[in-house]
Amino acid sequence: MNIHTIFYKELRSNFVSPVFYVVLTIFFILSGYFFYTDLALYNNWTNIQGFGNPVEGFFYYYFNDLRFILMMLVPLITMRLFAEEKRTGTFELLTSYPVKNSEILAGKYFACMAVLIFMLAVTLIYFLFIGYLWGFFLLPAMFTGYLGILLIGLSLIGCGLLISSLTENQAVAAMITFGVFILFWFLTWNEMMAGEKVIKVLNRFSLYDRIEYLFKGVIESKNIIFFLLFILFSLCLTLTCLNSRNLWKKKSRWIRGGLSAKILLLLVVVVFLENISFHHNIRIDLSPAQSYSLAAQTAKILKELNKDIRFTVFYKQDQRIKLEEFFDKLSLYSSHVKYSLIDLDSNPARAGLQNAAYSGKTIVEFGDKKDILSYPTEERIISLIIKHLKEGKRNFIFTAGHGENSLNAEYLSLKNALQVEGWQIEEITLSLVKTIPIKNSILVIGGPKTDFTGKEIEQLDEFIKKGGKLILMTEPFIKLPNLEAFLEKFKIGLGNGIIADDESRLMGGDWLSPLIPHFADGFVADSLKYPAIFPTARTLEIKEGGKNSVSILAKSSEQSWIIKDGINPGQGEINFRNGIDIRGQAPVALTATIQKSIDNQTGSSGVILCFGDADFVKDRYIEIMSNKDLFLNMANWLAGDLDLISTRPQKYEFPYHYLSQKQGYLIFWLLVVAVPIIPVITGTGVYIYRRWRG
Repeated sequence: MNIHTIFYKELRSNFVSPVFYVVLTIFFILSGYFFYTDLALYNNWTNIQGFGNPVEGFFYYYFNDLRFILMMLVPLITMRLFAEEKRTGTFELLTSYPVKNSEILAGKYFACMAVLIFMLAVTLIYFLFIGYLWGFFLLPAMFTGYLGILLIGLSLIGCGLLISSLTENQAVAAMITFGVFILFWFLTWNEMMAGEKVIKVLNRFSLYDRIEYLFKGVIESKNIIFFLLFILFSLCLTLTCLNSRNLWKKKSRWIRGGLSAKILLLLVVVVFLENISFHHNIRIDLSPAQSYSLAAQTAKILKELNKDIRFTVFYKQDQRIKLEEFFDKLSLYSSHVKYSLIDLDSNPARAGLQNAAYSGKTIVEFGDKKDILSYPTEERIISLIIKHLKEGKRNFIFTAGHGENSLNAEYLSLKNALQVEGWQIEEITLSLVKTIPIKNSILVIGGPKTDFTGKEIEQLDEFIKKGGKLILMTEPFIKLPNLEAFLEKFKIGLGNGIIADDESRLMGGDWLSPLIPHFADGFVADSLKYPAIFPTARTLEIKEGGKNSVSILAKSSEQSWIIKDGINPGQGEINFRNGIDIRGQAPVALTATIQKSIDNQTGSSGVILCFGDADFVKDRYIEIMSNKDLFLNMANWLAGDLDLISTRPQKYEFPYHYLSQKQGYLIFWLLVVAVPIIPVITGTGVYIYRRWRG
């Protein structure tokens, strides 16, 4: 009850104080102005680029600006809470009532919290308004941003209360509070002079560095706990100061020593709890693109490390934060990840010894092996680890000479993705080679447009019968009699027609580019997050007698149908025709295991993996849905590398909406002009009313 009384008293004193309305006006002017300018900068940049990340390009900068505004205005809110009452003697009067110091502190703190929440709630309207104009809302990222700014605001209030309890002068309280906030702001700025070890320690105690992830859409338990401990520590120190205000006048060393011991014990407990939270961190990535989480495949490989991998990175000052964020992500999944960040400017001798002439050079030590990276990225590091874990060469051999898709044109992205996972890529023309390499090799025929000769079919037949692995990707309405006869020997048939789907497709997508939602049970379905998309896919068939050796890997949806005749590109909308087209699920990927064929070198059976589409791994489509994961996971299955089967990093297309000049003017006049006028009018009305009442 006493807390409620103090809370109501403080809140009422705020709303009748002219200073409070001045603070509100300044806050709304600055917050509205920063919102408008940050949005204008983001809008211009996305217009130039054609795409943008609203979380990192707009939300992050605006929440940082709000942090700066709070750093300036919180001292004006907290300076009078104890200092002014001490100066006027009202604090002594307050303590003469049957009320505890802890209740006084709680009432004042909750009153400040209510003011902070009120101010932030108004800025939330800004985001809801711009979301309405954009046509989409990034609510999880907004939530983490406001959680971050609320935590930093409550921490600053706790610090301001502590300083206000130590003095009787409002101006002194405000100046010292602002100075402490500045100290926390600049704590980790001078990286060159502090050195790597000192910077790591300072990062642990920096309020502003701790808040960075929350502004980007990531919640980390260690940072949440840090802010809660900081608030608790500030309030406990404030309560200690209030309880000991009379004891310090006494000259007893025992009393003063006891107070010092209490403060030291509190500090030890806080540091101990922070250390536990730091080493047992839980991360929740709510950013739209999950930019701060590793791909499932990367996490899986890191967890399987059984020895240390050490990274030594030479960097320029502006790169440190991103590099530290990156290696912290890696460290979450394996204690074997060790890293050192070396400032090029402050360590020229060490950089010279390592021949580090440029920023980003990374020396990787894995056991007795050493590698050099020009810059550390997730793909490069995983590629390096795979190379060392899979010491034998893994070869992907693409055929040429029959109109297949080119490795340096249509399949360039596929080529790069395979190289990242440690595959050696080569291209051969069957008519120019005697035999096809079998050991550690996968042969790929990617969308042939002309048929294979009899001699080439014999080469393929010998390759399979000796235990070879073949991936064949075909297109609809292309006649390949020799290749079809070869596949029929292994009970695989290339169906006639093309698959259409008017329901299971991307929004605004083509009816002839169906989503493929059904995959074989087991690792195939478990390793894919989304459906695949097959542009212009043909159906496949299991021939009679092939049920024991051929299995369905993927099939279309129940709403799809097969169009048997050709498609005229200009015929417009395609509709199902009763009695002509065949509706229902259709196989679009089959696997055939040839039990009688054994590779004498590996002891494995020959396998044919046949897809009814060759476009799904072209540059245009490979990053869409689960296309890349489907192909690469099946390749690793064929190679027997089951530990590499998982999901990989995917590109994320952020929603984008162009803001017109008229909308920009509306935002300016509403947020920068109209909203700040409200506290001016309200404050003026309160002042006139109080003068009128006397």
